[in-house]
Amino acid sequence: MSRRAIVLDANILIGAVLGRRVRQLLLDHAARVSFFAPDVAFDEARRHLPALLAKRGIAPAPVMATLDALQAVVRPLQAEVYSQSSLREPAHECDGFRLPAPSRRKRLPQTVPIPFTG
Repeated sequence: MSRRAIVLDANILIGAVLGRRVRQLLLDHAARVSFFAPDVAFDEARRHLPALLAKRGIAPAPVMATLDALQAVVRPLQAEVYSQSSLREPAHECDGFRLPAPSRRKRLPQTVPIPFTG
């Protein structure tokens, strides 16, 4: 049986580091599901988190470390790899980069190499 792959957006990444439920769901299903996020989604989360944390009075260092550690479960995809996949419909634009709607769940092509960081 092949593993399912789900591509996450920046909002889900932010939810995973600020809350418990999303992070726990990712950890609970990591053995059966491969989670990916475009590298621009991680960049977007890093860009928006400081303002969100300041509003909540939360120190940014531990939260940013959690986002970095999340890459062990949610693997970042480089634009070159992501643009080759069949995950482009439906999509929205994020800084000129097409991202799938978060609810879309399709498998990545078997021939696409997945880069690991960390």
